Amino acid sequence: MISYHSNIYEEALVSAIVVSHWWVIITAIVSVIGLTYGYYHYYYRLKSIKKHNRRLESLVAERTQELQISNNQLFKRQEEINTKNEELVTTNNELLLRQEEIGIQRDLVFDQNQRLMEAQQIIEEQTQELIRNNQLLDQQVKDRTQELVDYNQQLEQFAFVAAHNLRAPVARIMGLGQVLKLKHLQPDEQETMIEKMCFTAKELDQVVKDLNIILEVKKNNTLAVSKINLANEVALIKSNLESEIEHTQALIQEDFSRVNIIQTVKPYLDSILFNLISNAIKYRNPKHRPEIAISTEAIEDYVCLQVSDNGLGIDLDTHKDKLFTLYKRFHTHVEGKGMGLYLVKTQVEALGGSIEISSQVNRGTTFRIYLKHVTVS
Repeated sequence: MISYHSNIYEEALVSAIVVSHWWVIITAIVSVIGLTYGYYHYYYRLKSIKKHNRRLESLVAERTQELQISNNQLFKRQEEINTKNEELVTTNNELLLRQEEIGIQRDLVFDQNQRLMEAQQIIEEQTQELIRNNQLLDQQVKDRTQELVDYNQQLEQFAFVAAHNLRAPVARIMGLGQVLKLKHLQPDEQETMIEKMCFTAKELDQVVKDLNIILEVKKNNTLAVSKINLANEVALIKSNLESEIEHTQALIQEDFSRVNIIQTVKPYLDSILFNLISNAIKYRNPKHRPEIAISTEAIEDYVCLQVSDNGLGIDLDTHKDKLFTLYKRFHTHVEGKGMGLYLVKTQVEALGGSIEISSQVNRGTTFRIYLKHVTVS
């Protein structure tokens, strides 16, 4: 029994050893085949890699050559660019110099334009000045022409005065002298003739004095200018006309709040105020108490002196052209020579001023006198 089991065990062991040997042999064969395959695979792979490397080296060599060629071309291009840059730098420097020259020329042109504009401005100002001077000369010519026309009219008036106002009293004196030559005159008649002759001589003397006053105003342009207090001046005139004011109960109102001091020729201003105030009293409306208003105001370079009354007034539609004529009267119920307004206008114009009048019959008259406000040096 034991022998049987031992045989089986040996057989099994032998079988196992045989199987094991075969497995080793098979494993060795597989390993050899694997190694052989691996070697051949590695060999062909290495060969492929070497071939690929040679191809890469060839490509690298070609690429390197191309890069060298390209680099040479780039180098040449760089040299060309450098050369071009140098040319550009040179050109740029030239352009900068040219630009500086242009800037200098532009500055010169600007300066010249400025001088031309200034010269043009001066020419325009001189042209405007010439235009103003021409206009001023034209106006001066017109004014001078008007002065000559007025002067001729005044000469005609003086000729009229000489022909009538002087001739009439002279003729009466000559006639009275002829009468005195008569031998049969009684003493009382002679005395009467002498009285009439003296009265006529005084009348003739007054006409000559009036003419002298007018001539004195017209020729005397060098009277001194002084500072005048209008309130004080009117007070002085009211004092001179005290009896007339008291007799007529005239009311004189003054308003010098806007202008009380004026610089002008005092004798002329005295005469102007005296004539206007005395005329306002003389030609009062008998139905009313005389009321005279005197005021002043500044209008640009002038002082406007206004004198208003509630007197008889003047019909300007009928008498306006003759208003300031020598020896012209518009009311004959009181004594007068018709010289006051003429003298006022003459003196106002001698002071470089002007006079305006507005009036209504039986309602009053307003005189507006514009006098230059002269500066005393």
